[in-house]
Amino acid sequence: MDDMKMVSQAAKMEAADEKKRFMEELAVYTLPAKLPPARLNAPQTMECEVNAFELTIRPTANWFKYRIDFIASLDNKDKDLTKGMKNDFAKFQRMRAVESLLKLFIKKFPAEFPSDKCQMATDAANMMISFVELPKADFSLEVPVENIASATVKAQLSKKCTKVIMKVQFIDKVNIKLEGESEEIRGTQQALEVITSSDIIRSEDYFVFANKFFPRGRDGDQQIGEGKCVKTGFEKNVRISADPSAGVHDRMAMLQIDAKASPFFQEAKLVDYCIEIVGVRSAKDLEWEVINKPFCRDTLKRQLKDLVVTTTHLTNKNNVIISGIHNETAAKTMFKMRDGTEMSVADYYQDKYKMRLNCGLLVVEKRPQGKTFHPIELLDLPRGQRVSHAKTTPMLTEQMIKICQMPPLKLKQEILNQLEKANIRQSAVIQSSGIEIGRRLMKVSGKVLEPPLINYGNDTVQLKPGQGGWKFDMRSQFLKPARIDGDWMFVVFERCTNNQNAKYFVEQISRVANMHGMQLDDRRCRIDEWRADPPVVIENFARAVNNGIKFIMFLTKQKMDDVHHTMKLQEARQGVPTQHLSLQIFNKATGDRGAMMVLGNLVLKTNLKLGGINHEIVVSPTLLRSNPSAKDFVSNMFPKNRMFIGLDVSHAGPMSFAERALNMPAKDPSVVGMSFTLSTITEVRGCYWMQEPRLQTIDRLGEYLLRALELYYATAKRLPDDIVIFRSGLSEGEFRKAIGEVKKAAEHAFPLMQAKNNKKTYDPSMSVIVIQLGSNYRLFQENVNPRDRAMDQNVPSGTTIDCKAVHPAYNEFVQVSQKAIQGTARPVRATLVLNEEGTTGRKLGMDELEHLTYYAAYGHQIVASPTGRPAILYSAAELAKRGRNNWKEMSQGDGGDNASMASSGSGGRGGIKHDGEDSFFERISDQLESKLSIRTHYWA
Repeated sequence: MDDMKMVSQAAKMEAADEKKRFMEELAVYTLPAKLPPARLNAPQTMECEVNAFELTIRPTANWFKYRIDFIASLDNKDKDLTKGMKNDFAKFQRMRAVESLLKLFIKKFPAEFPSDKCQMATDAANMMISFVELPKADFSLEVPVENIASATVKAQLSKKCTKVIMKVQFIDKVNIKLEGESEEIRGTQQALEVITSSDIIRSEDYFVFANKFFPRGRDGDQQIGEGKCVKTGFEKNVRISADPSAGVHDRMAMLQIDAKASPFFQEAKLVDYCIEIVGVRSAKDLEWEVINKPFCRDTLKRQLKDLVVTTTHLTNKNNVIISGIHNETAAKTMFKMRDGTEMSVADYYQDKYKMRLNCGLLVVEKRPQGKTFHPIELLDLPRGQRVSHAKTTPMLTEQMIKICQMPPLKLKQEILNQLEKANIRQSAVIQSSGIEIGRRLMKVSGKVLEPPLINYGNDTVQLKPGQGGWKFDMRSQFLKPARIDGDWMFVVFERCTNNQNAKYFVEQISRVANMHGMQLDDRRCRIDEWRADPPVVIENFARAVNNGIKFIMFLTKQKMDDVHHTMKLQEARQGVPTQHLSLQIFNKATGDRGAMMVLGNLVLKTNLKLGGINHEIVVSPTLLRSNPSAKDFVSNMFPKNRMFIGLDVSHAGPMSFAERALNMPAKDPSVVGMSFTLSTITEVRGCYWMQEPRLQTIDRLGEYLLRALELYYATAKRLPDDIVIFRSGLSEGEFRKAIGEVKKAAEHAFPLMQAKNNKKTYDPSMSVIVIQLGSNYRLFQENVNPRDRAMDQNVPSGTTIDCKAVHPAYNEFVQVSQKAIQGTARPVRATLVLNEEGTTGRKLGMDELEHLTYYAAYGHQIVASPTGRPAILYSAAELAKRGRNNWKEMSQGDGGDNASMASSGSGGRGGIKHDGEDSFFERISDQLESKLSIRTHYWA
């Protein structure tokens, strides 16, 4: 364990040094200068409202930024009280303690601070904004621990603490005029965030998670079963915006509010919560189920792991972080006492606390010094803990989708209600700051872009502006129909249907596929039944491949059956595409109602998986006719020599508290998904690879860019003149990372393509667009009939905002490409971070940037509608997801923790353990790389 700690510490130091070097390199990169506004005529204008309120700052206001630190002084070291464990419960308790300490120091040392506490705003961490300059720029204060009465603060202090020190350091005067470039503006933005949050935090009426706020009270909670409830709160952001056509003097600050719903664990006795989760009647039944049924124990462990619970049998309650469920009862679990004698946990509580345990279940707490057992009936589950994604069940997901699907008018009213409930306008701090918050949502003028043409092999679909979808005609031929030269297989898992039904389905899907030009012969399909045991699946898959099977469609009872991941890993290793079908969809496809539509949707996927292309995207002649002066530019928006790339990074979930407490290094990698186009924007190939955990930048991008260019050349017989890259997963502060990683990749790949470029230097034009999917923007039609359906209340597909509500220094726009059927459409925020002209191709202008992003959303091909982001980016996310699932499947293999690496030749489920070599993730990526990556759109 000591060796592991040393390795972990060394890795952290090395990572910190690497991050410092990388940030120094990033300093040389700058974002493109502001481009002229978009000028193309749009077929429709759209008066919109944004979920934002204008902030008016009094010109005479003066703000001063300070850093504050609270240090607990111990005998041999100091502890920073603003930092600590990252679980929800710990973070909230820490915030309350910091607020209590601030009040104490202001009371003890009034001469050092403004006389009115409303003259200061803090974030309950390290930032303080004062509206008057403090008497001293830098100073330290201290309070003996015996003068601290707050129980919240005392809970953060160890018994060895002698005093608490407050350090105050002047940072800067805040630029309230919103002048300068993006870096200068960011400081003002941070100050406004603190000012608009300060009174909400002080009130302690909300659970606060970064910029999300949920009420602590139970009024309004929606009970959803499983010991959980849904709280409705809000997310708050401050943005600096401007109208690009009005110049720098039109800059403004705006307060964005978006309604949020999140599942929380309810406050309860832990034993009662467990009874509800397991679905039994009593504590005794719970004990029997969990001890005797490993599956039940694993399910409960997933729900409890990393939850904070409090002891009920002690005068001073202790907080316990659960790491697992013990597999023995309290009566059978023995431990050594200090005198060397052994005693059971049950006898210990009977002897020391005179308590007889009614339920023998124990939860495990892992500490550096070893395991500690706690009886489940002597623990309470405190409120304020969100349900993580890992603890989300299918039933909870279904209920959350329904709760979150607010139609636009209802969401708009909820935003206004949340603003009033939080009393932000009435905040004494905000009023003292010289800020006024607008009374109405901001109005902006938007436009609805002209949609593209959708070309099939024998048909063209002309869409109307805002239509956002079309009917897939059963007579339409695919642009490039796929064919299977050989046998294929339909596999039924665990006898979820009979042979007769399977044969009928195969006949029907073959008939529909052939109607669209594919060659899928039902007479060459072998129907087989397999068991879902992984070793059996692996053996059967290998046998099928050896027998010449070219494609496997498989049926399971559940939509997300565990065998899905086993099959997809074998697909990658064996190079044979697969398609998963749930029994629910199977029954619809073989039923009497809507079967043809279901079969049509299935073959859209099948054609892509087998190497076909469903349709292509073409610029509409209507756009050309309405913009005759821009004919050359518009007609060349999708040239054959333009390559599109999508990049997405999937990070593993947070480490457990026990893993962090033991200083264990992160073991699950970050996974990069990369998709790229060949001869047309809808001919897509892709790959994925693993890299060091939590690495924000993309490693080895140059190597994979080179592979993509080589495949492009092999297909098109030439190199692309320009490359357009869509990148997701980056915040505003990380834009330079996208520039740096792409520049480095180009420096690696482009010189190596010189031989294929007639021995001339290969230097294509390059553009990088960062797409933020989780932006806080919401767009509403200004005038809506409340009786309209949700889909009609939404802004139309193609609605684009590029004025007033966008960043003053960036080339950006906000766009809704999808057609929302239920709920309110969530826009993407698109920002151009690199725009360089090479010796071939051209740079993008704002018109081209907006239209390319919108048109690219029509390239998904497995639905007859645009997606909520460019399809090339959707593919990258799916590839990253596929890579992570394959990693997990390989990690859970028979080798377990004892195997250094999975065997690449066996096709089996060997476990994975990091061998300490720098090349570990590179070698694992090579093992998990799909053999289909250069042949088909296999992830469809």
